[in-house]
Amino acid sequence: KAARIKEREGTSEERAADAAARAEAAAAEAPPPQAEAKVKVKKERKKEKKKS
Repeated sequence: KAARIKEREGTSEERAADAAARAEAAAAEAPPPQAEAKVKVKKERKKEKKKS
């Protein structure tokens, strides 16, 4: 089992590349903060229109 873990870890360079790829994937999934703010503003405006 220990040998398998070492194989999976690979070299530190491979691990760094893997971490970078994972960080990129996470960033692609999560919308940028300004996009979230825009959605919130749109929802608030819809609520205000319903009230009036």
